[in-house]
Amino acid sequence: ALTAQELTAMNLPDMLSLAAKVIGFLSPASAE
Repeated sequence: ALTAQELTAMNLPDMLSLAAKVIGFLSPASAE
């Protein structure tokens, strides 16, 4: 079974990439 820490370690990169996409979508000017 996976521990909470292992789940967080796997999900963290996905959360960061998702946040980056949202930020880039909301503020395209700063993404350039």
